[in-house]
Amino acid sequence: MWRNETKLIRQQAAEWLARRQASPLAPNEERAFTAWREADVRHAETFSQMESAWLAFDTLAQDPRSRLAPVDPDLFAANRALSGGLRPLLLSAAAGLAVAAAAWWGHRFLSRPAGESYASADALRGVGLPDGSEVELNVRTGIVQDFAPKDRRIRLLRGEAQFSVAKDPARPFVVEAQGVAFQALGTAFDIRCGTDEVDLYVTEGTVSVAHLAPWWKPGTAPIGILVEGQHLTISTGPGSKESRPAVESLMAADLGQVLSWQMTSLTLDDTPLSEVVDRLNRLPIHPRDIRRLVLGDSNVGSVRVSGRIRPGDVASFLEVLVEKFGVSAQRLPGGVVVLTEPGSAAR
Repeated sequence: MWRNETKLIRQQAAEWLARRQASPLAPNEERAFTAWREADVRHAETFSQMESAWLAFDTLAQDPRSRLAPVDPDLFAANRALSGGLRPLLLSAAAGLAVAAAAWWGHRFLSRPAGESYASADALRGVGLPDGSEVELNVRTGIVQDFAPKDRRIRLLRGEAQFSVAKDPARPFVVEAQGVAFQALGTAFDIRCGTDEVDLYVTEGTVSVAHLAPWWKPGTAPIGILVEGQHLTISTGPGSKESRPAVESLMAADLGQVLSWQMTSLTLDDTPLSEVVDRLNRLPIHPRDIRRLVLGDSNVGSVRVSGRIRPGDVASFLEVLVEKFGVSAQRLPGGVVVLTEPGSAAR
């Protein structure tokens, strides 16, 4: 049963990879892909492995030595009789071959024993690791534990997590996220994965940061070492290699505010409403009739608020926004609340 399920996940991942490589996905297809990837931590892990292998093929294809090899005229002979949908089929087959090639070349994850996966849905989740380290998962977060005799590795696949690391000088503790490696040096730290960036907040000790080299090139490219109270943002989107990581030092109060998702209440201090909405949507503190907050226009996001929001008290927060700030809060089906600037609802 387990093998059949794993095979199905690999097949689905290969199909998604082929479709994305063939042409840009339509908006509804992109939403379907995102839903599939976030439905199971294994989906994101398998797709990431296949995508890495696919990129490896692109790189190998550019090797001038590959052009010197004689071409086998019968290589795709069996496919010549196929009619319609040939390209997607070939792409899907190539994606499957990419996985096998990655294993053959010694991909650092495929060549290691399968790790334990942990994920959270709409509630925070605490995870105790075998070495005594602890991980606090924010909502909609997924990780894979990949411990070996010589090191301890965690892959943060999506979301945000706080790591409290047990000391073991003989076995480095490294978290990998979006092509960046964060090595703990007797440390507690938070990592947050965005769409095109990854953030690090050091809450105790120091953390060494480096870009991961492609799997066919051993080693890393050092970025720097951060100390307690520092925040680092690294761009990981297209063209990100040309951008410099941004480092800042945060006061204890600011750091606590950023990481307040780990606490029993959300503390606000002259915080833009756009940031408040983003943080509230990531916290499992909504009553059943309020599932998500949405900014209806750009101006309302600049409203600045202060105070404390207790778990399950989002409704009272909305009342304050309406009564004290004149913000319009329109409830839609499905528990969505749209916030707009004062007077905009009447226009």
